[in-house]
Amino acid sequence: MNNSSVGDPRVPLAVERTLLAWIRTGLALMGFGFFVSRFGLFLREIESPRGAPLFPGGVSVVLGALFLLAGAIVNIAAAAQHGWGRGPITPTLKLAICVAAFTGVLGVALTAYVVFY
Repeated sequence: MNNSSVGDPRVPLAVERTLLAWIRTGLALMGFGFFVSRFGLFLREIESPRGAPLFPGGVSVVLGALFLLAGAIVNIAAAAQHGWGRGPITPTLKLAICVAAFTGVLGVALTAYVVFY
């Protein structure tokens, strides 16, 4: 870090913006995973009057659970990286770290829900 960026107010804002981008990425992965896991149920319901299912039922659940888990890991890793990073932690950055950790834990719980129910 050079001397010109010390005390620059743009640096904490850039850190916060980066964390929020990681949260958004994790949420997108989790949303896509939930969609994939439940879309398989929808396809099985459509095909059930015709007899044979389109594909084995576990494929969409497993793939969706992997996406859900990947999104949860992204959010937990983002919270850990920014929480243990160097530099001052502003109140808004602290809130964003809490949101990332919370959505990561919810992602793990949603993964368990999709797999076991």
